[in-house]
Amino acid sequence: MGVIFGPYLTAVEPLALVKPDDRTFTRGLTIVPYTLPAATGVVPPYTYKVSDLPARLLLAPSFDTQEPPTITIALELDASAPDSTQVTYSVTDSTNASPVAHTFTIHAKTLTLSRIG
Repeated sequence: MGVIFGPYLTAVEPLALVKPDDRTFTRGLTIVPYTLPAATGVVPPYTYKVSDLPARLLLAPSFDTQEPPTITIALELDASAPDSTQVTYSVTDSTNASPVAHTFTIHAKTLTLSRIG
């Protein structure tokens, strides 16, 4: 994880978190769970937080966890789901240093069927 400088000092990697990809889900269809990226560097354990998640989307195991959260769904997104929502994903390490945070977007699209012929 770090580089050792003599018998007493160790340089550690800075806290890092990969920005999650924007996600698009279709209203009325079951959402495939999506695990957010894991943090690296500094001193584990890490504490992850997600805020501004759209209604009807849940996190497993919880909103405040030491494992990277997985976005899951209670029910399918319905017509009341916003077309897009900015979600903030952050992490802190065991030293409670400044958190690293990224924003990504969850889009809800409407399935359209068209008649052929």
